[in-house]
Amino acid sequence: MRRSTLVAFAAALAAACGSTPTEPSSSTSIATAELFVGRLPAAGSRFYAFSPNTAGSVSLMLASLTPEGRRAASTDIVGLAFGIPRGTGCSHDRFVETRAGLTAQLLVAQTTAGVHCVDVYDVGRLAGSMNFAVRIVMTPVAGTPPEATTSAGSDSFSTSVPALGSATRTIPASQAGTITVHLTSLSPTDAVIGFGLGIPRADGGGCYLSTSTDATTGAAPLASRVDPGTYCVQVYDSGLLKSPATFTLTTLYP
Repeated sequence: MRRSTLVAFAAALAAACGSTPTEPSSSTSIATAELFVGRLPAAGSRFYAFSPNTAGSVSLMLASLTPEGRRAASTDIVGLAFGIPRGTGCSHDRFVETRAGLTAQLLVAQTTAGVHCVDVYDVGRLAGSMNFAVRIVMTPVAGTPPEATTSAGSDSFSTSVPALGSATRTIPASQAGTITVHLTSLSPTDAVIGFGLGIPRADGGGCYLSTSTDATTGAAPLASRVDPGTYCVQVYDSGLLKSPATFTLTTLYP
């Protein structure tokens, strides 16, 4: 089944400019990743063209979907597609309707070298604009994922977050598994903060959230399945802080 989506050239260019590619490895046998970020309007679509150097596989992860103007993650469902650029749009070869998550929702086992595209589009369920982030991982034929530099473990993150502010910490995952985040302390104890899990921004200036919650002392942990890669936890004022709050997060990672 094939679905073709045409978008205005200006929108396509804006989407492409919103992407942040990583530097490719000098070795053709190692997986490389790119990050496609942008704003998806209700009833709209955004696509990004990318070019694997060799044949191999491609995985697409819709890692983050957040309502415009808010930090908290959304559970809305959108379309995610892989295809070939055609005209001013992306002609879909494979697609899925999905929520944001930290495991790839679309895996293309065999692709050729050359230009391909990823498309993010409203399937008729959005009430307003969304900010999104898609992680694209390209693995050449007979290639291998990046070598693990860490092993399973835990991380303790303690600092304070001011009213209207946020604080972010990077979390590694050397293998597929579950990341679990515990709010182990909070002062004042009756404060309410937002915290979530996602992928780091390319500039290191924050976190694209995949899942989040408002929490206070004694809150249940936040957990998400993840693929191997680099992730982040973020604590933020969800609009309920009256003064700075000091916290400790304990994160278990695979």
